Amino acid sequence: MFRSYATHAEKKNFMSVLSTLESLAADKKLKRKPAKYCTTFSRSLGEGFAATSFSFKLFPVKANSGVAIDFTPSKLTPDGWSLFREMLGTIFHNDPHQILSDFKLSKVEIAMDVMVPFDELLCIAPGVATENLNYLAKGTRYLGQKGGKRTFCIYDKRKQLADEVAVDLGHDLTRIEVRVRRSGISLSEIAVIDKPFGELVAVRKTALSRLIVAHPGDSVLQVFFDHVMAGGSAQGAYLQLSKHRRKHLLGRLVRCSLGLNGKSETWGAWIEQQSSQVVANFTDAKS
Repeated sequence: MFRSYATHAEKKNFMSVLSTLESLAADKKLKRKPAKYCTTFSRSLGEGFAATSFSFKLFPVKANSGVAIDFTPSKLTPDGWSLFREMLGTIFHNDPHQILSDFKLSKVEIAMDVMVPFDELLCIAPGVATENLNYLAKGTRYLGQKGGKRTFCIYDKRKQLADEVAVDLGHDLTRIEVRVRRSGISLSEIAVIDKPFGELVAVRKTALSRLIVAHPGDSVLQVFFDHVMAGGSAQGAYLQLSKHRRKHLLGRLVRCSLGLNGKSETWGAWIEQQSSQVVANFTDAKS
């Protein structure tokens, strides 16, 4: 699954876009929500598990003004895409497919779901020094500085669905989501994204237990094991180690890590298919 957040700064068209969005909000075709730094105009679609939305955000960009479009391509139905295209044509006064080249991806969210309990999964992001555990009780942890070029959100998808839309999947499900920002590519260039999860290591605690048995004399592995089994975070334990010991630990863990990036040919085929589908939906082409 991937979600796009595209921006385009063009001051000369800003007032025209704002006027059109205000008119659509007045006609109740969009919901207007002002905030301190931006104003959002959104449209909700579907219900329950299939619920989604698309939105248009207006905000300042240095001395200019910006327009952003936030949407999840894979969750829009054919009718949803038809409405989305119609709105794009109305708001930007041109053919919607032009947005494929005019707008740049300020954020792309790519997620992988694994049928592993949230508390069973250990995640380490090499090169990341920040971890936010403030939402751990809600089943969510964040790795990386807020707004950074690549950050991660790992959360209990089963709990989220149960809490928000009263849907019980009947099995454990953890979502590992990467957020890639400021890529500089356009919507039509999504297929060039390579190895989205970077060097993120995701290991089950049961796999870690087997590693301990296989390497009984590994003091670095033992320290890490004791820390996470006592309830500490994997990222926190990793950051406490010296550079040399971090490298050693990762060398052990990568062998039993989940293959988040997949094989190059598998990932390449998937992202190419997603990119082609987005282009087809924007241009209303038959695929």
